Parts: sequence; structure tokens; C-alpha cells
Amino acid sequence: MNRKGLGNHASYLVFVCSLAVLFALDAAASDRYAILIGHDLGYPGEDPLRFAERDAERFRDVLVELGSFRKENTLLLQGPTIAESTAAVGRLRNKLQKEGVAAQAPLILLYFAGHGDKNNLHLARESFSRKSLESLLRDLPAGLKILVLDTCQTERVIRPLGVKSGPSFDIGVITSSMTKGLVILHSARTGEPAHESDTLGGAVFSHFLISALRGAGDVDQDGQVTLLEAYSFAYRQTVQHSARSSTTVQVPSFEMELAGSGELVLTRPRAASARIVLPAGEEARFLVFQNPSGSLVAEAISSPSHPVQLAVPHGRLVVHRRVMQRYQVAEIELPFGGLRKLTLGDFKDRPYEQLARRGGLFELYPNILGCGYLIRYERFPSNWMLRHGPRFFLEHSLGDWAIGLETGVTFSNDEQVAYRTDEIAIGTRGVIARRVGMGATTLGLGLGAGISVLIQNRSRSDSDRLNQGGIEIPPDISHTTIAPTAGIHVDWQVPLGHGFLGSVYIRTDFSFLRMADDNETSWRITPAIGTGIGLGTRF
Repeated sequence: MNRKGLGNHASYLVFVCSLAVLFALDAAASDRYAILIGHDLGYPGEDPLRFAERDAERFRDVLVELGSFRKENTLLLQGPTIAESTAAVGRLRNKLQKEGVAAQAPLILLYFAGHGDKNNLHLARESFSRKSLESLLRDLPAGLKILVLDTCQTERVIRPLGVKSGPSFDIGVITSSMTKGLVILHSARTGEPAHESDTLGGAVFSHFLISALRGAGDVDQDGQVTLLEAYSFAYRQTVQHSARSSTTVQVPSFEMELAGSGELVLTRPRAASARIVLPAGEEARFLVFQNPSGSLVAEAISSPSHPVQLAVPHGRLVVHRRVMQRYQVAEIELPFGGLRKLTLGDFKDRPYEQLARRGGLFELYPNILGCGYLIRYERFPSNWMLRHGPRFFLEHSLGDWAIGLETGVTFSNDEQVAYRTDEIAIGTRGVIARRVGMGATTLGLGLGAGISVLIQNRSRSDSDRLNQGGIEIPPDISHTTIAPTAGIHVDWQVPLGHGFLGSVYIRTDFSFLRMADDNETSWRITPAIGTGIGLGTRF
């Protein structure tokens, strides 16, 4: 089934009341394990999904980054068979028993994103019974188990909740064994499709659930997101988004069988090493993108009473702010982490058409101006000559591409037998490069071409000895030539924060040179390879 995909307020209220019997557990109070399954392919005839496998990876990343799930205790399966999926659950059972952590009643979360119907999950040509999956999860030796299903046509909306209220406990002595049972979160009700959005780059429910875990769902502003807060945010935003963008409303639903007390803390965004604070004020919708990859990190709604804080990846970020039909953009850099508080003054108005045309990745500061130092070896008939000197560069971003212009001066000298050659080269060079995001950094692969003016002076290095012997010193030979050059350019840009960046680059060139040799001149093609560093600022 296509994942298109909203809800019953009564069921939502039941969920809120049910979770109210749980006490806030420390995110690190027990061992946490997760299996995350994403499958883009369904039955023959079902359109392949675009983001299910990526959603599973994003969900894994936020659990590891913010949820006290150690990476070695998480397993990501992308496009698995039923046998591979059940084997993963079996390996987790063996791991719990072998390590003896089952007695500590750990938390286990299983996430599935893909095609499905009310009875089965569709793994390519295979049918994975929902009941079988639930049974595998129930049999695991754990305390609390959470099953998140982002798939079409969930089996049931609600069944009798075996919820038992427990007494109040002091937070200092809470353990995971005080909360036991199973919680199942469905992205849609029975018979409903689940939306997948090109704009969001993922399934709607998963997108808002991940956004909630990054801090958008932290309603009480205590720096941590509980299961109740995460579901509440994802529920409301999924309903609203599908109501705005589709004729079919998608309503998340749930099932619960719990005993214990407390609210379960899933993530702690305030403990993240990189965070942004969105300004309070009139209700506005914020979208946070990674730059230059364009990946959507999270979505949040501003509060009129307090700022909203989000945990974000390190690197360059683009933040959209939408109020009614007004669109604004801000750019920030957190290459080494830290906290950045945004104000309304950081946002600049931009037409929606520009944002849509560029897939949301709009650069407020597309230009780079900088300087650096180049070391270059050039091959001559008899040896390699070292050149070095300063360079200045200007670059303009065109989305995934960039064009640049650089100019520089290099100096070199070479001594061979009785002659010394000194050379100055003044050159300019144009570059066009394809930019590829690599986390917080970018890699540029391109071609460059330019022209250099070479001023060469050749003199006798033994002039003092000749002078003592009364031998006439031959005159210096000066030669000036213009040399076209072309070659490959590779550079790596690293943001340094506050609008600055560092760069390391390598380039190979072939120059067409007219060279002087014993009062004779000839044209030669000379290869060269160079490397350098640079420091630039964006504007």
C-alpha cells in the first residue's frame, strides 16, 4: 500500500490518561536495546517507498545520540527478509540471556517502517504477520517493550488496556522493573494509509516523532522528552499535516498493556553537544536542514511563552521560519557543537518560490572570500622544482555546484652546477566544482583552468669564483613567458564557526611553457601537483 496518510481525539485522551500512571524513569537507569527495520519494497504492484529505510536509520541515530541507547545495543536492518528480521530478534534474546541483563528488565524498542495492511507487514514478496512480530517482542526477557509501526492500515485501534496503577515512588529509587508491559504506537488507524512526504523527506509520523525526540515535544521544558510528550507531539502534527496536504486524514493510534508507575524518558535533548534555541513569540513553524546535504533534521512549533530547544547535528544548518504566508531563513554554524540562541533578527525574508526551487536549502551567504598558501611541485626535464606562495580566492555557491576564481604568486629557485634560476609566477585560475556533503564538511571535485605569467632569471652561481679568477662573468638571462594551465581540483572545506571556514586542497596541472635553455627557447608541457591550505569567510 502507498503510505499516504489522521485521528480520534478520544483515543488520544485515553493514551494520555494511560501514560499518566507512569513515573519518569531515568534515561540511563536501565539497559536499552533497539531493533530498527526499514523496507522500501512491498508486494508486487505496490509502489516502492522512498524513505522507509532512511527513516529507520534516522530513528536509530536519534536513539543513540539522545536516548542512552548504546550503538552496540542497536541493530539497523534495511530491506531485510522475514528470516533476517526474526534472526535479529533471536540474537537480541541470546544477548540478553548471555549478558545476564534480562534480570534488570531492560527497555526494548522495535521500529518498523514500510508497506503493510491491517494484518501483515509487507517485506518485498513476503508477509510478516503483525501478531507474529508482537509475539516475538512479548517473548523477549525485558521490562518495558515499545513497538513503533509506521505503516499503512494498522490492525486495531485500541483493545482493553491491562493498565494497573502503582503507588508513587521516589525518583531516586525508580528502576525499569517498576514499569513492565507493551506499548504499540501505530502511525495510522485501521484502514488508513500512512503519508510519506517528499517535502519532509520521510514518513510524516516518523518525521514528527523524531522531531519530538530532538526537543520539539519537550512541552514542560525540562530538557527531556517522555514517551507521552513524543507521542502527543507526533499525533497532533501528523493529524494537522495530513489534513492540510491530503484528502485522507492520518490519525496515529496505540495499544498498551502496562503495569507500573511513571513516565518513560526516551531522550534528553538538553544533554546534546550541539543545540539551537528557537525564539518564542507568535506561533511559527520551524524546519531545520543540514547544509549542504539538505537533509531535514527536525520540525518544531514555536511557543508564545518560552523558547523551544532542539538537539541538532554538528555543522552548518539552515533554519526556515514560516508565519502565515511569510517565509524566512537563518543560517548557523556549529562545527564543534555548542548552544546557539536564534533571535527574530537572525531570520531574513525570502520568497517561497526560491525555497521550493532549491528543496529548502537556501544559502543566505553563498560567497566565500579567503586567502591561503600553496606549495607546488612542477616537473622540468632535469628535476622537480618547488614553488610556493600566497593565494587569494573567491567562490560562489550554486547549490550543488560552485564556481571560483583565484589569483596568487609563487616563488621558486633552483641551483644546478654553476647556474641559479629564480622565478616568480603570477597567475589567475577559474574553477568549477561539484560539492558533496560529508557530514559537517564539504568535498569539492572539479576542473580548473587559467593563465600564468612567469618571470625567470638565470645567473651564474659561481660568479665570485669566476671574478677571483679574472674570468668574465656572463650576463644574467631573463625570460618572461605566458603559460596556459589546466587540471583537476579537489578541496575539502571545514566550517570553523561564526562564518569562517578552513580548506585543504590538492590540484594537478599541466602547463604549456616556453622555456629558455642555453640561450635557446622551446615549448614544453610540464606536469605539476600542488597542495595548500586556506582560511575564508562567508558573505
